[in-house]
Amino acid sequence: MLRPDTKAPLLKVIKGEGAYLTVSGGRKILDACAGAAVACIGHSDPRVRDAINRQLDAVSYAHSQTYTNEAQEDLAKLLIESTEGAMSHALFMSSGKNFSSSPRG
Repeated sequence: MLRPDTKAPLLKVIKGEGAYLTVSGGRKILDACAGAAVACIGHSDPRVRDAINRQLDAVSYAHSQTYTNEAQEDLAKLLIESTEGAMSHALFMSSGKNFSSSPRG
């Protein structure tokens, strides 16, 4: 989403809830943006926050080309099962470039 006036000051976000951001002054705006490494999962969802905290308590990051973890394996299983046999493996990479240069790609 492009800003219509690049000289106008940026809006200051003070809160996020669901699909909405609240900016200083109290105005609510639909958050229809995403950026690098950001998923459109909404804001302040206790299920997401709890899942993040559980993962942080276990391990915050381990490179997916070197290690695996329970959350990654659970997601792979969910993805594979959701294809009703069309997919037999899931490979998690950090970018398309990593996948195309991977020996598995």
